[in-house]
Amino acid sequence: MPPPRIHPPPIIEIDGEGLTPELKVRCIEAELKNEEKKINHEYEDSWDCCLSKRKTDSRLIKYLFQMSIILAIITLCIVRLSEKNLPCEVANTYVGILTLLIGICLPSPSSGKK
Repeated sequence: MPPPRIHPPPIIEIDGEGLTPELKVRCIEAELKNEEKKINHEYEDSWDCCLSKRKTDSRLIKYLFQMSIILAIITLCIVRLSEKNLPCEVANTYVGILTLLIGICLPSPSSGKK
């Protein structure tokens, strides 16, 4: 006896006739609310920023802050490594810090197969 066939649930289209009038109203209200949020830049992950009067995406602020700290540390390491008569132990410390930051910043390689 073959296994019973499982039928997928029917697809309900927003523009189709498969919706009740109440559901159509709800869908339209949700779309309008999303459009209003887009226009007013009101997202959960947006912050007020002192550099702009508009809301800014929190991911951008976090990224810029992290990159500025990383660039400051890299600059410090390069300046310290360029000094003359730097003891080997100190130079190894700065090379280790540089290697760590480069390893963190570079994406991990992938084979491209998924």
